[in-house]
Amino acid sequence: MKRVNSHSAAFGLLSLWLGLVVAATLFAFDARSGDAGSALPLSQPHETPRCEAPRLSGSSQTGGPGGLMVPLTLDALTDEADLIVTGRVQRLQSCIINRDIATLVSIAPESLLKERLQQPLGAGFVTITVPGGTFGGYRLAVGTSPDFTVGEHVVAFLTDIPGHGLMPAGGFQGKLTIGDDGTNPETGLMLEQLGDRIAQARAGELSGGEDPLQSYLATVESLFVILGKIPNSTMPVPIYVNPNTGRPAQITAAQTRTASGNAFSTWENDAGSSIDFNTLTDTTRVSGADGCAPGDPPDGNFDTTWGIDGSHPPGVLAVTFSCLNPATNPNTILDADVEIDTDHVGVSLPSWTVTPATCTSEFDLQTVLLHEYGHLIGLDHSTTGLSSCPNICPLMRSDYVGVKRTLCTDDQNGAAALYPAASPTPTPSPSPTPSPTSTPLISGDVDCDGDVDILDILTQLRDIVGLVTSAGCLSAGNVNCTGGRDILDVLAMLQFTVGIPVTLPPGCPPIGT
Repeated sequence: MKRVNSHSAAFGLLSLWLGLVVAATLFAFDARSGDAGSALPLSQPHETPRCEAPRLSGSSQTGGPGGLMVPLTLDALTDEADLIVTGRVQRLQSCIINRDIATLVSIAPESLLKERLQQPLGAGFVTITVPGGTFGGYRLAVGTSPDFTVGEHVVAFLTDIPGHGLMPAGGFQGKLTIGDDGTNPETGLMLEQLGDRIAQARAGELSGGEDPLQSYLATVESLFVILGKIPNSTMPVPIYVNPNTGRPAQITAAQTRTASGNAFSTWENDAGSSIDFNTLTDTTRVSGADGCAPGDPPDGNFDTTWGIDGSHPPGVLAVTFSCLNPATNPNTILDADVEIDTDHVGVSLPSWTVTPATCTSEFDLQTVLLHEYGHLIGLDHSTTGLSSCPNICPLMRSDYVGVKRTLCTDDQNGAAALYPAASPTPTPSPSPTPSPTSTPLISGDVDCDGDVDILDILTQLRDIVGLVTSAGCLSAGNVNCTGGRDILDVLAMLQFTVGIPVTLPPGCPPIGT
């Protein structure tokens, strides 16, 4: 890995400019229900969130890889929900709430199958706050969140969370889709039949044979699905763990480090892929400390921390937050942070362990992190297949059924598709010495490594302040095409690396090309 020792003046200039660009905006928001003329809830927040215009088409893009959960039956979902509503999704609105991207999903209700709210439900749309979505060109994919599409017919199981409003109960498990034929694919029941089972669950506990989601618990994932990938310029991936803040008493800091390190090593040591991680390092950064929005970009540190915000549903073991910028870097993961649950597991559910039996009621920390790091590198939950403990394959299924500390063939195929292993170098045959040819320079690539990143900016700054540099492509730093290299070129390169559009003089090649 390359290391750059920069001059204090260069770092000072860089820090000053970045300090002006990056700002955190904090909001308090309580989402409940909205009238037909507004996508905002009737229960107004003390500070209005930043929101884009409502959308009357498309998908919320809220869901993503990274939500490993305890599977819920229909009986459990019904008990957990404060509101169960059927209806069609009418519109979506992307907002920044408490520094994070969230999406307000407005549903035109057809029927209420359960209502147990702290305040009466208002007339008009039922508006749900779903973590994740898109805003200003960025996308935050949250593993516990379901996706919603305008026009979609749904049964939504919702929890009324103080300070957050109505949110999906059981995460992505709290949304059931009704097809054009009126049938829910997860249960095989018509909407009316599903309503009858929910009413039965409200009246008393459903037996295993009566619960339509009981058999669905055996349905897991196979055939890998890809969300995106970490760019080669980020290799080796900078990985960090906070083993102390928020850690539950039954796990030590050393055990946290070991479980994290072993899980990363399992992916890195797979011979079929080329994923490369840096040395795992301790950090004091805490859960939810990173941004993913214009003016508040991600820090590029791939963190593992204890503690999930209370807005996440019970039964969440861990969740990965993946930040992408589809407008400038399609399918490129800019940052991914893993958060491990502490306030649900170990209370009403079994506790964490690092010394489990193969099939146990406890949750193995290394198994959970191995799954989450599959999401961190870009693997989503897979398509439907069947397996059960102790034959747990693939690892990238969406629910936890037992200990699995090795990769399955499907998991390995996914990693290899994202990061193919280098082919063996063939023995070269003697050939005539070719005539020398010049390699075209990439605008902004002053260190000649094939891309434009922070190392190019630091090299450019060193040269401007008069420090000796051995870079052989300094002329590529004239990104403004003015004939020389100065601070304006540096600022343009900074804008490019953080995803801000750069306007250059006519005829000047775009940075990075």
